[in-house]
Amino acid sequence: MRDPGKPIVKYLVRAGELAVKKLETNNSKGQLKGLAATHLEIITYLLRKGPASMQSLSQALERDKSTITVLVRKLVAAGLVTRKAMPGDARVVIISLTAKGAALRTPILRTFLKTERALVSRLTAGEEQQLFFLLEKVYTGLAAQKR
Repeated sequence: MRDPGKPIVKYLVRAGELAVKKLETNNSKGQLKGLAATHLEIITYLLRKGPASMQSLSQALERDKSTITVLVRKLVAAGLVTRKAMPGDARVVIISLTAKGAALRTPILRTFLKTERALVSRLTAGEEQQLFFLLEKVYTGLAAQKR
């Protein structure tokens, strides 16, 4: 039986914060220096899906549009993405990776893998699989409640 004095939410929140810190520490050198975890999320999304509207980025990353705007501004300033109005509808802004942004695929993958290895280093393979299953279940349950 779980100790009620140790709430699950505390551990989820703290683990998430530590995971982000670890990710940002792992990317603090070289080509990824100065990019936060959310910047890496945007680049990774664009690597997987291709050019995307600001709205689709906001929905996919579950971030407020104003937050995405600030994050994209930094990526534009760094020369990693471009912003262009959609032909025929200037209200829709399309974000695309530049060649410099696309070149980050390997360093980002290495950073994510290194971080994930650190996160599960004390788990057996079975525990790692169980953790993934349970986190996915918790996440999808919370996401469903949000709608």
